Amino acid sequence: MAAARRPEPRIFAGLFVPATLALMAGITVARYLAVPPLLASSTAPAAALAACWLLRRQASPPVPHLFFSLLLILFLGTGYHLARPHLTPPTSPNHLYNLLPTDRQSVTDASHDVVLVGVLRQLPRPGGGRTRLVLAVEELRRPEGNQPTHGLIQITINGGLPADIRPGELLLVRARVGPIRSFRVPGAFNYHQFLTHQGIRLSGWVANPLQVARLEPTRPPTLTFRLRHLPERLRHAANGHLEQHLAEHQALPLLKALLIGDRSGIPPATLETFKAAGAMHLLAISGMHLGLIAMMSVAAVEWLLKRSPRLLLTLQVRKVALLLALIPIIGYALITGLNPP
Repeated sequence: MAAARRPEPRIFAGLFVPATLALMAGITVARYLAVPPLLASSTAPAAALAACWLLRRQASPPVPHLFFSLLLILFLGTGYHLARPHLTPPTSPNHLYNLLPTDRQSVTDASHDVVLVGVLRQLPRPGGGRTRLVLAVEELRRPEGNQPTHGLIQITINGGLPADIRPGELLLVRARVGPIRSFRVPGAFNYHQFLTHQGIRLSGWVANPLQVARLEPTRPPTLTFRLRHLPERLRHAANGHLEQHLAEHQALPLLKALLIGDRSGIPPATLETFKAAGAMHLLAISGMHLGLIAMMSVAAVEWLLKRSPRLLLTLQVRKVALLLALIPIIGYALITGLNPP
């Protein structure tokens, strides 16, 4: 009689909670501890390679405790690597942050006006007679010559922009640039940290919309460039469609917040009402919105697949419907800008 086969250890059982805690620990450690760059960048890949090597061993199953420890190190290093760059100033000498003086005196100096050339990264956000946009700077133009650079900057324009300016287009902007200012009130919202986590370390002020001009690109955009800006261009197209057909509707700002994640048009009094009611999450992408999209997508795809008897016999319709439902879910998340509650 053949001996009973010994069950293999379930090395992935119960991994979700420890991995999440390890990721959170890595993000927390990044705030208080500076690890040498070489060690920080090599820890997670080394742990991942070691874990893969254990999985591929043919002689014996992986050692559960060792494999589990390597995965925790992987998530710990990943959390650190994701958070640390947002907590320290950029080190590249060509970064815009390092090319411009950022002390308080330079901000008040009129000679600090600069000319920037960059790509519009996000959908412009109008509100309060001003327009905010995020520019991925590619060139700094000075009297002594043009200098290639990189980095994100948030620019506030005193007025509006033409509606046909789309994300991904090349802009020339003359602005007064300086560091991001934030009220240092304990317990208050840290605006500087909020922008820093998005990779934005500088802000600019444009007194007149005429100081913003559109430029023709010197080379055709690559496929990677088109895909990178496709979600924001879809948001721009959806915004234009809503503005065209619902311009006079009082619910337009709320519809834009729910459909494309743009809350800039909602009056402050309405925002305060949502905050007081504890319903602010309704104006941003949340689990409820994704759940509704997922439920409708699964139901629609499953209904379509069940129209074919052959597909019912050859496919697991429910699993296929769940898999295909990821497409509209990810698309909705991208179009809304992945705005957290």
